[in-house]
Amino acid sequence: MDTLASHRAVNYISSATGRSLPLEFMMGDEVRSVELPAALSVIGVKLYTQAALVGLGIVQVPRYRIADELASGKL
Repeated sequence: MDTLASHRAVNYISSATGRSLPLEFMMGDEVRSVELPAALSVIGVKLYTQAALVGLGIVQVPRYRIADELASGKL
């Protein structure tokens, strides 16, 4: 998780709370949350994914949403 400190993220804003959602990772049996400096904050999955595609920062989405981009090497 320390290696993420040098990266930027694209923040996803929750429509329920109006706040950005942290990146979440499983470490053993524990969920860890990380907030990174953001280049951009967005509302909506399409904008979130597009921001990653143009290199604006790290995003966290389900693999099925970006399977084609991963397979083609775009992400």
